[in-house]
Order: sequence, then C-alpha cells, then structure tokens
Amino acid sequence: MDDMIAKLQDRGVYKGNTVKLEMRFGGVKVDEGGIVGMKEGWARPEVKVVGGWEVGKEYCLVCYDPDAPYEGAPVLSDIPHLVVWNYTSGAPVEVVGWRPPTPPFGTHRYIFLICEQLNTAIGSKPPRLFASIPTHLEKRYLAVVGHTYFRTPSVFARSQM
Repeated sequence: MDDMIAKLQDRGVYKGNTVKLEMRFGGVKVDEGGIVGMKEGWARPEVKVVGGWEVGKEYCLVCYDPDAPYEGAPVLSDIPHLVVWNYTSGAPVEVVGWRPPTPPFGTHRYIFLICEQLNTAIGSKPPRLFASIPTHLEKRYLAVVGHTYFRTPSVFARSQM
C-alpha cells in the first residue's frame, strides 16, 4: 500500500487518510488488507464512510486493482473495479459498476480510495485500462482523503499455499 500512496503523493493528489472507510462483503466486515475470496467478491461490497468527511463536500469512491493483469506488468495496471461520483450525497452516480476480483495469477490488491471532488462536474467514463490512477485522479480533479484495501488470491495462488 505504501507504494501506491507514494505514487499519489508524487502526483499531488494525496491529502491524507482522514476520511475513514468500513468495508463489508455479504455483511461480514473486512479489515484493511484482509483476504476476500473470489466467490465472496462477486457480491458488491458495502463501503461506508464512517468518519472524517465534511458535510457540504462531494466525494467520489474509486476501487482499482494496481496489480492487474498480474504483478510485474505495470503497463496494464490500475484496472478500475468501481467508480461512484457524489458518493456521500443523496444522489450518487455510478460511472463504473462493480467488477468482481478475478486475479489470474498471484494475489491482487483491490484498493478503495475516497476522494474529495475538487470540481463537482462529472467526468467522462474512464477507460477500462488506466495508464495510471494518479493521472486519472489529477485529470478528474480528485484528491485522495481516505483509503482501504482487500486482497484476493487467484485459484492458482491458493493451490500453491
């Protein structure tokens, strides 16, 4: 996770981890860095903002896999798995629907970022493959104010454990 935060800081899109997130799959709480199997991951996660957010500001929720399609192929990394604008308002707009974790090899991280929307205009739908999440955030005027993540091993990775 530290490597991802460093990338966000380098691009100037990281404001800290002041907004706290709670994540559940099928009603079961998942701690930061916890394991979620592929079967459990097919259910859309429940992600709640549980503290630190400011009333009157708009926030965007982004989930992505920085390890896709597999570790060591950074050109194809940062695949979005969920993007929701106006997440904390009464009228959220889902830009990218939930894409369950399906890592082909190894164990992948699925990182949730809660971002302050510095410009409340909704950007265009992002491409399926990002060149980089920091670039995407910068172009959409988003600043990371909180994060959490889970890990999912591939079927192959689990058989090697």
